[in-house]
Amino acid sequence: MYNLVKKSILSETVASDIGLVQKAIITVNEDSKVILTSQEFLNEFPIDIIKQTIHERIDNSAHSFAQYVKLQQDLRIKEFTSIINVTEHGLQRLIARGFKPDEILSIMATKPFAIQNDGIKVFLKEMNTGKYAIIMINEETKKVVTALKSIDSKSLQNLSKNYGWKQL
Repeated sequence: MYNLVKKSILSETVASDIGLVQKAIITVNEDSKVILTSQEFLNEFPIDIIKQTIHERIDNSAHSFAQYVKLQQDLRIKEFTSIINVTEHGLQRLIARGFKPDEILSIMATKPFAIQNDGIKVFLKEMNTGKYAIIMINEETKKVVTALKSIDSKSLQNLSKNYGWKQL
C-alpha cells in the first residue's frame, strides 16, 4: 500500500530515534484517508520510508523558518531605508543593535551633538536614565555610517575623546 501513498504522513507522536508513530493519517489519494494504529502503520510501512518522510517534513519546516527570517529582515531593511539614507555598515548596525524606526526619527529630530574630525555628525539622545543612543551621519553623503545604543556616560566620554568630537 505504501507505494500508493503520496508521502503525506502526519503523526501525533513521533519518537526521534526510530520514528515510532502513535496514530497516522495516510493520504492515499485526494479523497481517501486511512487511519492506522501504530502497529498497523509499522507493519505497512518500512521504517526507512517513515524516516525519509519525517526528514522531509523537518527540511520543509527549516526552509519555511528560513524564509520567515529572510522576510523579517527584508522588512526591517525597508523600514529603515524608507525613513533615512544608510550605508551598508550603518544599516547593519541599526539592525544588530535593535533600533526601531521611531527611535531613529526621535534621535534625528535632535540637533547634532558633535562633529568628528572627519566631518561625521554625531546625533545623541538619552533613551533611558544614563543610557544614550548615538547615530553618526556622514555630512557629505547624508547617510548613517554607524549607530550605537545603550551607551553609558563613561563610554560616551571615551568615544568623544577617541574620535575627536567637537561639541556643537
